[in-house]
Amino acid sequence: MPQSGSPCKRSQKPFFTLVPTIFCQHAYKVEIVPAFENKLDNRTIEENMKKILAPMATLSHEAFRRCVARFGGCDEYFTEMINAGSLIHMGPFEKFYLMSGPEPEKIVWQITGSRTDYMTEAARILSEREGLGIDINMGCSAPQIANTGAGVAWMLKPLDETRNLVKSVKTASGQKRLSVKLRLGDENFTEEKLFDFCKMLVDEGVEMLTLHPRTKKEK
Repeated sequence: MPQSGSPCKRSQKPFFTLVPTIFCQHAYKVEIVPAFENKLDNRTIEENMKKILAPMATLSHEAFRRCVARFGGCDEYFTEMINAGSLIHMGPFEKFYLMSGPEPEKIVWQITGSRTDYMTEAARILSEREGLGIDINMGCSAPQIANTGAGVAWMLKPLDETRNLVKSVKTASGQKRLSVKLRLGDENFTEEKLFDFCKMLVDEGVEMLTLHPRTKKEK
């Protein structure tokens, strides 16, 4: 299990507390808490901890989820990242990505793509299925993803372009929770840029952030 991190404090502004969650990879659930709360006690952390299956390409499919469920299961199951364009045009493998067992009500559909219109339509399609929420992948740094303008590339685009994506996907998601997986940013990231980016996400209706605390080039 990941070790808990220390809160990053900024006066008069929100700050992040890294709340440890059980992921099948190194990741943290990131919650924004009011700046006047200097720390969270152990009881508060324990009450907010969840068992969450992280999204992993070629692994967090239904077969693996069923295996996990036999050992007690999770509170939430993130799917493999679903390519928005392929979903819209129903590619040959999309029917497998859309399998939601063994607990459809706990599914979080993760989508990836470089186009706002495709991402929006994919969110609309998935909003009509069972599940807890929809997750935008802004963390994948694999060249075949990032070089097309998807994944972590959304963190490096003009802020208003990414804001429009989030706003559009939020609307298309209906009543489902909207979350984002992200990284620290590019190699020249600063805490200020990271916080401003995350504040934009929250302002546009993102309810949960998952931080992979590495830069674009770090694995």
